[in-house]
Amino acid sequence: MRYWTVQGPERAPIIRALFTRYAAGGETYDTLREFIASRGVLPKRQNKKLIERDRIAIILSNPVYYGDFRWCGEIHKGTHTPIISSRLFNRVQEVSGSRVRMPLRKSVAKPVALRGLLRCGSADTP
Repeated sequence: MRYWTVQGPERAPIIRALFTRYAAGGETYDTLREFIASRGVLPKRQNKKLIERDRIAIILSNPVYYGDFRWCGEIHKGTHTPIISSRLFNRVQEVSGSRVRMPLRKSVAKPVALRGLLRCGSADTP
């Protein structure tokens, strides 16, 4: 039994397949989760059967797989061997960007003079 946190060369073909399948445009995060599970890779938490959806999103947006890495909010060139090409990574970002749902628009409260300026001193009153 392998866990997703296992590092090493055995992880590279799975990562490459994830990027390739998602870039083709016919895959979703849920189908990729099932694909990973079919390869025998399990989440670290024993009570879960599939990798979480947000973990797939993190993997697909991580530049470390094409040779760069993030440090303090900036992208730097790495010295490690890339698993995928930057062209494939950019294609995945395009597919991912085209699928983003628009967030619901929040209602904006009208400004009221002195709102929030004073607070009650009692701990019992909110």
